[in-house]
Amino acid sequence: MVIPLPHPGQSYNRALSDHQAILRQTLEKLEKEQQEADQAAEIKGPVTAGVNMTLAQSLLEKPAAMVKVMMTRSKPHLPNQSLAKRKAAKKKTTAQRGRQGKEREQATASFLTIDVSCANC
Repeated sequence: MVIPLPHPGQSYNRALSDHQAILRQTLEKLEKEQQEADQAAEIKGPVTAGVNMTLAQSLLEKPAAMVKVMMTRSKPHLPNQSLAKRKAAKKKTTAQRGRQGKEREQATASFLTIDVSCANC
């Protein structure tokens, strides 16, 4: 695999002429990109205007009822206020928490219990 050598103007100990040459190349590249962007903007302007004009004309040609239907569909959907609200979670009582803790301890204890009744094991 061949690694290309960097331009001499990119070195730490570069000559002034090499450094100016790489700056000139970079400037030319940036100017070319700017010209391409300007040309694209010149083309985009009339095309966008034409699309907007066509869209406006097509909306004018549609019946008013159809436009009204389209406008109502674009509104955000609001949730129905009559739907039942979500119930808030009830806080457990001290007795419920105590029972749950005891059940958890029993389950852990039964899991960890070792059967010592087998004499030949």
